Amino acid sequence: MYEPAAPARPVTPGYYQPRHHVVPYTDPYDTGAQGQVELAAERGQMVWIPGPDNAFIAVPRHTVPEQYLRPAPVLQPRDLTPVPLIDPVAQRIAAYGIGAGAAGAGIGWGVGQALLGIAAIGTGSGLLVMAALLLLAKCGGGTTTNNTSIHHESHVTNRNRWWGRSSTDTWQ
Repeated sequence: MYEPAAPARPVTPGYYQPRHHVVPYTDPYDTGAQGQVELAAERGQMVWIPGPDNAFIAVPRHTVPEQYLRPAPVLQPRDLTPVPLIDPVAQRIAAYGIGAGAAGAGIGWGVGQALLGIAAIGTGSGLLVMAALLLLAKCGGGTTTNNTSIHHESHVTNRNRWWGRSSTDTWQ
């Protein structure tokens, strides 16, 4: 059969009792409702008008001067059609600028490539090629003297390596 376990500490009378005496609060100034009860329907419609010191005062509507009873202005309905996130004119201006920049970059790259080829002529390999062409032009590509044909041939080999190294070999 089941037997409950013994309590961990002895239960003394008043152990679980509140330590302080609790007294319910009563307002000494509360005298209850006094005077007549006035219903809102019997009173009529009340309106707030500005009074002294910019304080508003509630008064019956039939006693308010006509200047305070102007109707509220009717507001025009707002246009709630969706608008683009970015202004279309600003989009066009940005597109023109980006397009012009891309075209300028492309033209600049092309001109740079052309100038790079022209500048490469001034290097050692370009000078050797030009010297070989001048030599061929002076020789005439082969001349005939006393029915003897002279054929001059020059070979130029240019080897380009990484980091701008190049070597040129010529032989006859």
